[in-house]
Amino acid sequence: KQRVAAVEAINTTQSADIEQNEELLEPVNSALVNLQSRLSAIEGLDVQSAVSALAIAQQDIIELKSKVNALELTSFLILE
Repeated sequence: KQRVAAVEAINTTQSADIEQNEELLEPVNSALVNLQSRLSAIEGLDVQSAVSALAIAQQDIIELKSKVNALELTSFLILE
């Protein structure tokens, strides 16, 4: 009977330890799932489209800068 009680006590302790470890691992598992999701999103990015969009934006900025310079020159001439 003492052996049975000792085995039951060990089983109870091990079960409690397992539950505690599972609780401690929950945030780690959640973080890993989140990281995996973010990595999948990064892998899915279309780099070529991003580069094309950046080139178009750069061209738009150059055109806008040119227009601003032309307006400044026009404003200056009107003030004279």
